[in-house]
Amino acid sequence: MLDVTSLVSASSVSAAVLVALLTYLSIPSVQQRAVRQLPAPFTGWFAELRSTIVVMQKHSPRIYDWLLDNCRDFQGKPWRMQVLGRPATIVVSSATVEHILKTQFESFVKGEYNSNVMFDVLGQGIIATDGELWAHQRRTFARHALSFQQPTWLWQLKKRLNLGVEKQLATDMKLINGVVEQIVLRSMKENSEDLATGPRRDLVSLFVDKMSSSELATANPTLIRDMALNFIAAGRDTTSQAMSWFLVMMNRYPNVLARVHEELQTHLPQLKEGKTAPSMGEIQALTYLEAVLKESLRLNAVVPVKTRITATDTTLDDGTFLKQGTRVVISSYVLARMPSVRGDDAETFNPDRWIDSSTGKLKEVSAFQFPVFLAGPRTCLGMKFALMEMKITLATLLSRFEFRTVRDPFAITYKASTTLAINGSLDVKISRR
Repeated sequence: MLDVTSLVSASSVSAAVLVALLTYLSIPSVQQRAVRQLPAPFTGWFAELRSTIVVMQKHSPRIYDWLLDNCRDFQGKPWRMQVLGRPATIVVSSATVEHILKTQFESFVKGEYNSNVMFDVLGQGIIATDGELWAHQRRTFARHALSFQQPTWLWQLKKRLNLGVEKQLATDMKLINGVVEQIVLRSMKENSEDLATGPRRDLVSLFVDKMSSSELATANPTLIRDMALNFIAAGRDTTSQAMSWFLVMMNRYPNVLARVHEELQTHLPQLKEGKTAPSMGEIQALTYLEAVLKESLRLNAVVPVKTRITATDTTLDDGTFLKQGTRVVISSYVLARMPSVRGDDAETFNPDRWIDSSTGKLKEVSAFQFPVFLAGPRTCLGMKFALMEMKITLATLLSRFEFRTVRDPFAITYKASTTLAINGSLDVKISRR
């Protein structure tokens, strides 16, 4: 027979534990108390709890626009984002961005939390690490030219219990790591056998050669696998998503597409037949195409949010004091739309903003106003290559084909994720030009 008293007692205990947990999470940390003078969307008792509930229920699908709304409300000044377990200070000044990403670079790091979140996929690669391990990988490559939406405790619990998406992730990464590690081992073996015939120049060999004379360690297949996987990951989804958004923007603004076609016809008429590949000089001459691509990247930054953790007590350029361990958020999505950063027409799609009207050449724009490829010491190593790769691909495709989105292009929006993925599939009708 069911003991009703026991059920009531158990329910009471569960409720008490939940209330105690929420109360504990609502107690401001030393980092939060240090910035309590900054404005916030909610104030008073249980502000973090109320903010978390409202954001999750109402603003989760449009989280980057919610950040933008608050940045406007607080007139571009730093403010506090109150989320249970993951509070942050939001900054939206290009001067502050420069302070964080360059001037005080060593005071703002990826941090242990970010590294732990990305470890299963990226291991100890350049995207997920700080300090000497990051610097080593960057030096090596330079010389030769996941979900943050879930509460921390939830994905960690799923991982430990091997449930849901965490179970699938473990299965997928076991397969990927196995394949990549075999490639690494084979390359290391060939590298040692081919020393007599001259230096090899594939990515794995570069890391192996460098690490052999480094103080880091002897060449470790697992670490090299992580390094290689990071560089592959950094250049794959980013370029594909950037070109997807480019096609969306061309469907929204056919007058801009017409000018792109005109430039292609002027400089690369032979590309339509597909008989010859364009030269580097011919691609570099496509000034308007590059301006359109950069404008699309500006409004659709592939990585819409960058997070840093203060490694020490520090003070921002505007005098805001931050305790060690404070989470700081920079949003490229927001920066692109703030009049204080990009002018009164910040939200307007205007490729001509990138072109000097007197010379017809591309303008130099500060990376701290346009941190799509980051800025400072962590500036994307593949930035120039990525832009060239996308220009070649888009020039080739647009010369030969028309792309029409099945959906209304203005109805296409983003899916909140680590990258600015399109929400749903991007179905297009393709026809020859």
